[in-house]
Amino acid sequence: MAGTSSVGVEFSPFFSFVARAKLNWWRYSPERLRPIVEELVRGDGPADDLPGLSTFERIYDETTRLELMRAKRFVRTVPLQDETDRDFLKLGLAAIVEKVSPARKDGKGLKFRRSRRVLSVREALQAQFGRMLADLEVLRVEGVARPEAVSARVLQGDARDLSGVDDDSVAFCVYSPPYLNSFDYSEVYKVELWLFDHVRTAQEFREYRARSLRSPVSTPVPWTEHVRLPLVDQISWYVAGQPLWNRHIPAMINGYFDDMYLALREQFRVCESGARVVCVVGNSSYANLPVPTDSLLARLGELVGFRVVEVLVARHLGTSSQQLASYDQRLRTRYLRESAVVLEKP
Repeated sequence: MAGTSSVGVEFSPFFSFVARAKLNWWRYSPERLRPIVEELVRGDGPADDLPGLSTFERIYDETTRLELMRAKRFVRTVPLQDETDRDFLKLGLAAIVEKVSPARKDGKGLKFRRSRRVLSVREALQAQFGRMLADLEVLRVEGVARPEAVSARVLQGDARDLSGVDDDSVAFCVYSPPYLNSFDYSEVYKVELWLFDHVRTAQEFREYRARSLRSPVSTPVPWTEHVRLPLVDQISWYVAGQPLWNRHIPAMINGYFDDMYLALREQFRVCESGARVVCVVGNSSYANLPVPTDSLLARLGELVGFRVVEVLVARHLGTSSQQLASYDQRLRTRYLRESAVVLEKP
């Protein structure tokens, strides 16, 4: 892919920032940044107010909260010769939020591990920026070329509406959507979202969640029907009649495939003739029923106009221990898998 112009679309404002910051690696000067980093690590200036998220008080002690807010204030206000350097500083600060807390990220949110070693903010910043500056030096020594001949850009947007991408302009599309596993990535990365002011109030956070692709069940899921797949209907209604750990699961299953239909329809629009799309996805299971997400996405691809080239099985997956005992081995082997769905626009 080196030397190829590209565009990425990312829903999360935090991860679109991360991607843009990394794309600008060639603009960061170790000599210019090193004294600024040293001043940041000292951490003896004023502090910003704590974000209005109670999680900060739950996962950080008082000293850590103060030092994080000092670091945030410094990164936000320090005078810089090149404003792009502010993204470098924010990226390093974002990288330590988990290292200075006993909480770790899990698919459903944050979980405490009291046994893990927790670094001080100063220790974590020093180690993190040390690695980042060393990486820049390595790129310089190895003579990695500045990317002048090609363009790479990241749009903060929605895969269901690629309005920032022209018709018939994409030769190859590769991505991995959220799996149909009820993981709530807004919950997993809520500290970063609040720390960097991507959301400032509980209402903004709820609205952000509501706009995301319908794979979590942490909030009520609307039932829509942009496309009808009989098998999806059968799965949703079967699961609705079984004991479930969350009552929103049937609507989530319906909404997930409705959203992915809209995403695939947009991919068909922006792809040129002969372009291929590779979608990496994992299947899941609810109420002891495997959901063949890869096969259903392949069918949705056909409905929007793609030709299915193949579904490549990358590996087989497990499920919860309670469900695993109920499964026929052949059923597990056949459907509980991670796959690459390969499509082509005629």
